[in-house]
Amino acid sequence: MTLPKTSTAAKRNSRKKSLPTSYLGAGIALQVPDVGDAVRYYQSAFGLDLAELDDQNRYAALRSGKLSLDLVDEHGAGTRATGRPGDGVAMYVFVDDVDEQLKWMQKSGVPILTRVNRKRAGVEEFSVRDEYGLLWIFTQSESDEA
Repeated sequence: MTLPKTSTAAKRNSRKKSLPTSYLGAGIALQVPDVGDAVRYYQSAFGLDLAELDDQNRYAALRSGKLSLDLVDEHGAGTRATGRPGDGVAMYVFVDDVDEQLKWMQKSGVPILTRVNRKRAGVEEFSVRDEYGLLWIFTQSESDEA
C-alpha cells in the first residue's frame, strides 16, 4: 500500500538516518490526577495487579500477563497536558543507550521537553512531544534495570 506524500512531512520523513540505539520495547503510561485512586479503579475494573507503588503515590505499575500499565501523577512526566489529542497518555520507549538516543533526536530537531537524570530505580529518561501532541518518554531498557 502506498500512502500519498505531503510536501513538508514527506521531505522530512524521506531522510534516512540510522538510529544510534535499538528500540527494545515500549509500555503505556497514563497521567492521572490521583495515582492511588487510579490504582484502586484499575484493580477493581480491569483486575490488574499492583506490581509497584512509590512511597509518595506519584507512580504505580500495574500488570496482568503481558499487559503493563504505568500510572504517573499528572506532573510526573515533567510536562503538563496541553489540551491536544493524546493528553494524559505517554509511550515509554526502552532503548539501550539513553544518551545516544537523546543526541540523535536533538540532531534530528525534535524539541526535548524534559531531561531526568534519575527516575525510578536510577534510570535516566528524557521526553519529547511529537508533532501530533503525543508524549514519548525514552528510558533505559527494562532488561538493564536491576
